[in-house]
Amino acid sequence: MGQPAVFQANHLPEKRGQAWLRTIVSLERGELPLALLACTYFFCLLCGYYVVRPLRDEMGIEGGTAKLPYLFSVTFLVMLAAVPAFGWIVARAPRRRIVPVVYGLFALQLLAFFVLLKMPISRAALAPSFFVWVSVYNLFVVAVFWSYMVDVFSAAQARRLFGFIAAGGTIGAIAGPLLTQSIVRTIGPTNLLLVSVAFLLAALGCVLLINRQVERHGLPPAADHAQPIGFGVFSGVRRVFGSQYLFAIGCWVVLGNILGAFFYLQQQIIIEATVGSPAERIQLFARLDLTVNVLAIILQLLATGRIIQRFGVGVAAAAQPALATIGFLLLAAAPTLAVIFLCQTVGRAVNYAISNPARHALFSSVTPDEKYKAQNVVDTLFYRGGDAAGGWLFALLSRSLGLEIALIAAIATPFAALWTALAIALGRMQESHRPATEQVKGVAQPSSIS
Repeated sequence: MGQPAVFQANHLPEKRGQAWLRTIVSLERGELPLALLACTYFFCLLCGYYVVRPLRDEMGIEGGTAKLPYLFSVTFLVMLAAVPAFGWIVARAPRRRIVPVVYGLFALQLLAFFVLLKMPISRAALAPSFFVWVSVYNLFVVAVFWSYMVDVFSAAQARRLFGFIAAGGTIGAIAGPLLTQSIVRTIGPTNLLLVSVAFLLAALGCVLLINRQVERHGLPPAADHAQPIGFGVFSGVRRVFGSQYLFAIGCWVVLGNILGAFFYLQQQIIIEATVGSPAERIQLFARLDLTVNVLAIILQLLATGRIIQRFGVGVAAAAQPALATIGFLLLAAAPTLAVIFLCQTVGRAVNYAISNPARHALFSSVTPDEKYKAQNVVDTLFYRGGDAAGGWLFALLSRSLGLEIALIAAIATPFAALWTALAIALGRMQESHRPATEQVKGVAQPSSIS
């Protein structure tokens, strides 16, 4: 099979007025139009998600925090069914059509929930299914986005541009909650689903424009971009377990999500015990999300690309694990609201801005079917599997064994250090997985990622 479609923009004409952008983004000649389209695409995607996220959280609260491990587990089981279904689509659809197919299906499902919530059906009865669906939806649309990005951009472009592109998603993550707060009392909670559908369709429009750019300027690989990837529905799982590199990425994601679940459940317990009013808790969660996303956008615009280029993908991926290690030490010493707020704010912001783009950049060094199949297995199945495992491990330690938050944090600390070391090792492993695409296309690359 041919090589993946990597967009080459060196021959495109440069426009005036772009010098200012070069001070914060490492752009090469002619890359701005496609980078802006990708940025807008991610903005629409996450803005639409964050419009409905408050509705999901409301329904999750109705079920009680004690049931969260069950919802994590149900989400994981849904992933077990959804990943093969996605593999079936990938095996048959041309790559330029995969994203429209997946997003079209999700738009129809959003409309189905809208109809159900308008019907005389108890919201409590729909709450668990909606909570699980949104959790699956979020992971799949983002995983498909990054799979598409690493297929369109080269590894060198990924190191330079993914921080800027991710910033578009962060702006969407800020705009979504602000939009929800401003219109929910006017249009009602259920109608937020229609707003989310509109943003999803706008993201789909960006995909179609990117496809046109790739077909117009991508030269020979653009023809391959239009071909199906092939292989069976379980090939993504086989590729993960058949590759030491991909399996290491999967282990890194699972370990990180186990520890992330620990942080999340510790947060819920501390906030529940400290903040008595539901309205105050909602305000606190909103303040947390807003602080995280504002800090993330600053880091993405000013630091992400430079950190990845200067120190390499492995060090960038290790930023969040290193902070998690410090965070668990702080929680072990003082499990208070101020400490958990600090840990979650800084940790999540660094994850969104630095570690997550670096993790996705790891997949720029694999084959096309691995980008679409193996990466989506890691970003969905492994991701939610880590959530489920973390939820039940935390329940075992806190409820079955009766351990306090401080002791649980102390137990988690060495595993956070292991998570950090694994990130560094992945950065070194990527050096031997540079994509053949760049060799074939003659794109000059450094001898190593760092």
